[in-house]
Amino acid sequence: IAVKRLGHTLEQAEDGLPALELLKSRPFDLVLLDIDMPRMDGFAVLEEMGRHDDLRDIPVIVISAIEEMDAIVRAIKLGAQDYLPKTFDPVLFEARVTSSLEKKRFRDLDKEYMRSAQHLARAATLIEDESFKPSQLDVDTVAKRDDALGGLARVLRELAEKVYTREQTLRKKVRDLQIE
Repeated sequence: IAVKRLGHTLEQAEDGLPALELLKSRPFDLVLLDIDMPRMDGFAVLEEMGRHDDLRDIPVIVISAIEEMDAIVRAIKLGAQDYLPKTFDPVLFEARVTSSLEKKRFRDLDKEYMRSAQHLARAATLIEDESFKPSQLDVDTVAKRDDALGGLARVLRELAEKVYTREQTLRKKVRDLQIE
């Protein structure tokens, strides 16, 4: 309920199995996880989340009545970002949630940046191999970015069009020479 007061939407699951199904059904920004649940406990949920590429980067804050150090260490080792006792201070809770969401936002931006950089690297390889048509490079999405990577994509697109036009002109000249 404290999450709603912070302006976030909340989905609840009473057990680890439905929680995992919910996590697999659509994107989530944060998981608040109890350890003590029937059928599948929080440790098993953390283990399962760690096995899935699309779930392992979701920040998890464990909120549990179990306060033994072994449980806290185990949860952190299994991928939990933080651990709070069930009787937590609301100000501390808000700080931890806000911090976790901010870290996730930066991680998501970093992943998107890396995907865009890889996309440009593939386009550059096509240009280098001289096996492309400008339409095949598909750099327009990256070129819409307003950062240095977007600028690089715009320059790469322009360069590719010039190289392609020059290549087509040279091929035509070679064909014309062969005909004569």
